[in-house]
Amino acid sequence: MKIAIIGTGNLGKSMAKGLILNNAITTLYLSCRHTQNIKQFEGYKDVKITSDNRKAVK
Repeated sequence: MKIAIIGTGNLGKSMAKGLILNNAITTLYLSCRHTQNIKQFEGYKDVKITSDNRKAVK
């Protein structure tokens, strides 16, 4: 399943962690204004990080 999370504040980060830990995704797109806030997700092969919402939802 492909999922995009637009906005990675506390709620977005919590959702992303839960999806990753439960292996509920094939690809997870995270979109936020400040990508340095979600550097913790860079090591996961199925996580794509962008600051462009349009890229995240394609």
